[in-house]
Amino acid sequence: MIGKLVKYVKVKLVERKDSFHQQLMNEAYDVWHKHNEWGYSDFLENIPKYLSTLHLYAVVIGNLNYQVENGGWYQWYMNGYNVGIDYVQDALDEFSSFSDKAEEYGTKLQNTLEEALELLERYEDIDDALNWGDFDRLQKLLYRYGIEDVRRNHIYHEIDELTHEYEDLSSDEAIENIIMDLQSRYDLDKSVAKDIEYVLRTGGDPVEEIADIVYETMLWKKAREYQDDIHKILHDLDNQYYSFHHDFLKEFNAWLKHKYIHQ
Repeated sequence: MIGKLVKYVKVKLVERKDSFHQQLMNEAYDVWHKHNEWGYSDFLENIPKYLSTLHLYAVVIGNLNYQVENGGWYQWYMNGYNVGIDYVQDALDEFSSFSDKAEEYGTKLQNTLEEALELLERYEDIDDALNWGDFDRLQKLLYRYGIEDVRRNHIYHEIDELTHEYEDLSSDEAIENIIMDLQSRYDLDKSVAKDIEYVLRTGGDPVEEIADIVYETMLWKKAREYQDDIHKILHDLDNQYYSFHHDFLKEFNAWLKHKYIHQ
């Protein structure tokens, strides 16, 4: 009984200056400042060892809120705070049993988080494939995500038929007409047109090379369009979170106090 009373008094004293949630975060970060060799993952892993699981939950939920408030789910993920996703889900699972409001807000956040996480993982997979120039993987990813398929064989046959109309592919007339036709069919920009012109003027096997250029360009455009679509959906998910996050944080703070006093 005396232990609970001491904890209750501490909570009341803390909340004269700040929320109890913020106080738990401050205590956790004080520990991190003494261990500069830790990365963020190390920090999260060590919080329960030096303090408590409650401090850990305060940190991961507090950081989630700060990141999403300032830059949306995209910022939370790209800044690496998703490494604490398992702790976030554990926190929400425990929090949701606290009250009817906690169940409502916890469920809303879980659903929003799961949808955002799936989209962000897709975004990152596409980025990785683009950055590595791995167009085979990129095609597989786009196919998996239900994006219109880009077939290299189809592109190759179209270009092969088009180039057969000309005896000398390196002539100015052939180059001009082929490029105009390809720009019309595939909506190619000037930089791609220049790459195709270079291939036609230098000889070799222009059909294969041009097919690769067009194929990779079309895949790149499809990928970027899909990433733009992801950003739009994430913006809607940001707004979903903003619509209830103040009420959620208020109830989460109440749960932290209750848990601290009664644990």
